[in-house]
Amino acid sequence: MILPILSALLGIIAFLPMNAYPVAFIFLIPLFLFFAEEQKLWRLILGTAFFQLIFLSGTVYFTLDPILWIEVILIFLGLPMAVWVIKKFSVRFLPSISASCLLLILLPFIFTFFDHLQARFALIPTYIMTAGNALGSSPFIGLAGTGGLIMLTFFVAVINVLIAAAILQRENRRNI
Repeated sequence: MILPILSALLGIIAFLPMNAYPVAFIFLIPLFLFFAEEQKLWRLILGTAFFQLIFLSGTVYFTLDPILWIEVILIFLGLPMAVWVIKKFSVRFLPSISASCLLLILLPFIFTFFDHLQARFALIPTYIMTAGNALGSSPFIGLAGTGGLIMLTFFVAVINVLIAAAILQRENRRNI
């Protein structure tokens, strides 16, 4: 459970007004490692809820609305359920492919989907707290010209997944 909490704290640092955008390239790594390693659905949901609650408390200081927070958390809880379904699907129907490998391939897409879904369909649109918005004052803002905030979020998710994959690969080599 410490990984989602660490991820949320790093996310808060990435969104600070002191232009700490490089942290955006590492703040999702602990959350993605948690998703890759955890097998139980209830722990995936609880870890994601902790991540969202801490992340919201540090980044959505402009709306201290508990109803909005609950709604955003409930929308985002689709992410751990999708992670669990991907793991179960890969074990059952694709036994030749590692569940973690398939998850890491799909994780940037599903993370971007749920991050945008919560921002779009909350009672008050919360685009300001999407992962890509941390790059709003960075040299990477040009990516928004091709795909908007969704492209920035996807870019952040891909970079974080690549680093998480390298960490998992290193751990797997160490265990052999």
